[in-house]
Amino acid sequence: MADDLFLNSIQHQDPQPRSRWDTVALIIAALAAVFSAVTQAQSHPVYAIAFLVLVAIPVVFLCYRPLSAWIARNKSSALRNGVARRAWPEVLRFEKRFADFINNNDSRNLRTIINDLGGRNDQELFKVCPPDYISTFYPMFSSRHLLLKHIEEPDFRVAVNELIAVVASYNTEYVLKPMERLKENPRFTQLSPNDRKYREAAIEDFRERWVRFLDDLTEFVAARNNDFGYEQYHEAIPAFFERPKKLSL
Repeated sequence: MADDLFLNSIQHQDPQPRSRWDTVALIIAALAAVFSAVTQAQSHPVYAIAFLVLVAIPVVFLCYRPLSAWIARNKSSALRNGVARRAWPEVLRFEKRFADFINNNDSRNLRTIINDLGGRNDQELFKVCPPDYISTFYPMFSSRHLLLKHIEEPDFRVAVNELIAVVASYNTEYVLKPMERLKENPRFTQLSPNDRKYREAAIEDFRERWVRFLDDLTEFVAARNNDFGYEQYHEAIPAFFERPKKLSL
């Protein structure tokens, strides 16, 4: 009974995977055998050739999978690096487009419109829109991206993820929330009909430009995910933004 249990336990044990050192030892042994066969090839050439063939079979068997995996990884890396280099100028153009939205000297931007509405009073501005911190730190990484040369896939991923993060933050804190606060802000709700119509038109112009930018960026990221061959839920770069709705009281 005990012998049967022992035999069953052996039969059901999973085979232990060969360690890296076992593989190295086998390769060294094979190389030693090859060296021995070569040194004796002159006296017994037929036996030496046969012996070399027998040694080569396990060596090829051991090396084929890691070698083919290494070739596949390098081929995939080269293809993705090529995609990254071709798409890099477009990333820089998106960064330039975003810089236009955070330019406080551009009267078409939402924060500037809100600031004018509050009489360029910071206290009134901050009731609707928070202090401007994005235009302070954004140049830190956008200027670094301009200096990057020989772009590879990891550089591309980092840069695009940085851009997406700052765009998402701006979208939430400087577009979505301020537009909701405007609906309850007396300086806006108590405007004369003509003045409010003028402000609403300016805000709608900004909203349309901003939504178009978000759509373009989302489409760009989705296309590059496809070009890279990324798995949707594993490798793909996420780019999901809530779009601001048209302002209406």
